[in-house]
Amino acid sequence: MGEERPIESRHLLGADHGVYGQVAGFELAEGRIAARLSAGADPLSPSLGSKGDPAVPNEDALLAADDGRHCLLAVADAHCGHLASHELIGALAADVPALFEQPSSLETRVAGWPAHAAPDGSFSTLLIAVYDRESGQGIGLSYGDSSLVRITPAGAVRLNPRNGHYVSLRVGSTRLPGSAQVFRFEAADPGLLAAFTDGIDECHYRRPQTSVGLSALADLFRRTGPHPAPFADALVWLALEGIGGNPGGQDNIALVVSRT
Repeated sequence: MGEERPIESRHLLGADHGVYGQVAGFELAEGRIAARLSAGADPLSPSLGSKGDPAVPNEDALLAADDGRHCLLAVADAHCGHLASHELIGALAADVPALFEQPSSLETRVAGWPAHAAPDGSFSTLLIAVYDRESGQGIGLSYGDSSLVRITPAGAVRLNPRNGHYVSLRVGSTRLPGSAQVFRFEAADPGLLAAFTDGIDECHYRRPQTSVGLSALADLFRRTGPHPAPFADALVWLALEGIGGNPGGQDNIALVVSRT
């Protein structure tokens, strides 16, 4: 039997962090992982039209975990209510040990999470990536338009395909095998993995061309190097303030960064 490794795991839920212009965060695993969460910076953003409850303006959630060999990065962006993202992240947190034991089971385990309670009308993106630091290989699962990006001195590359399919723990049919984009990736060289919701690449709401793109991520990496916390701080504040004189902070942000 292999040596058991203690797992560090933490999550942040938007319902607990709804003040515009503020950023919550944490670091894990001696700084190998950094996570940041924000409601955004614009209380008059057009994104409010898709929120379920004005009293809960932050509908994003995130989770990070590390056992020394593996790391898990997950972000979720709910629409029309916060429960979908928050419940999905809660179910994932309970499944981390099994996913570290068998990462290839990612799609079947998510599909097998039991539906409970009545649908509340909210649905969410869900991006999960499990990375093996020893082999440099990873597997991921993507519902919706959240992103996993690999950043190295050579530049930034998006690793996951994105789609228009959103999920809910309360509607089991949304998680049937085949509904998610399953992908594999390699990250053997020193660099960073960054998982984030569209509050980064659509910080100018619905305008990715005037938001934080791959070239901006590469520029930040040249400033911070492969250090998760400084990179995460620089990225989240760039998205909140806007890029190129354009508006920023117009949507919620969930960001998890890991060193490879």
